[in-house]
Amino acid sequence: MTRKEIHAARKLADAERRDPGIVERAIAGRIAAGLEPSRANLRVAIGTDSASAADRGHNLYETCPEAMHTLLALETFGGRIKEPACGRGAISRMLESAGYDVVLADLVDYGTHDRHGVCQEVRDFLTSEPDESCDDIATNPPYGATLNAFVAHALRVHRPPKMALLLNLNFLCGFEDPDRNYAMDECKPARVHVFTRRLPMMHRDGWDGDLASSRMNLAWFVWQQDLVGEYAGPTVINRVDWKDYQPGKSA
Repeated sequence: MTRKEIHAARKLADAERRDPGIVERAIAGRIAAGLEPSRANLRVAIGTDSASAADRGHNLYETCPEAMHTLLALETFGGRIKEPACGRGAISRMLESAGYDVVLADLVDYGTHDRHGVCQEVRDFLTSEPDESCDDIATNPPYGATLNAFVAHALRVHRPPKMALLLNLNFLCGFEDPDRNYAMDECKPARVHVFTRRLPMMHRDGWDGDLASSRMNLAWFVWQQDLVGEYAGPTVINRVDWKDYQPGKSA
């Protein structure tokens, strides 16, 4: 067995110890519904599909270059861009390679620095205030409980002329969270570049297990102010294949 298979088997065994019979019930439920009880949907059904909070640590998933090559081919920005969730610099390095200056910050001190040697600021974006520069924003924001608040804070408080966020396509959905509604209904994105082909898997920082394929559908959500400084839409959905925008490939 591979390490990945051993890890999955241990998580199933742990779930069975916590709730005896849960695996059998999950299989029976799939069969009763006329569905195949595969390993993937079994993991989902009994709650072992995701890493624990302890396993996730700082929840850092570095953005893959394929996503950035696509963004840079489709969008242009002002001369300086804020990266408020910079991690170890996966996005900022590629923005700098494209000629942009990038202001780095993150909740966690990764010691990341820009091409001029300026080290990242350590701060919570959710409590941050804007400065007078009115820079654009480009980042892969933290997912989970803070995501909606993160996006809404950027639009409500910082109000960048343009903002590009790499988000799960499910961000289009939802109606119960006021921050999500604010970001999607009151501040309509100008464009959503949907990846028709799933991006390569972005593994958790420090992951040393087997590489896996991504099961998440992602998109670049782009907000852009109009001539009167509003995010008024309309929202254009643009289907893109990241393979068309890689170096040496003409789009």
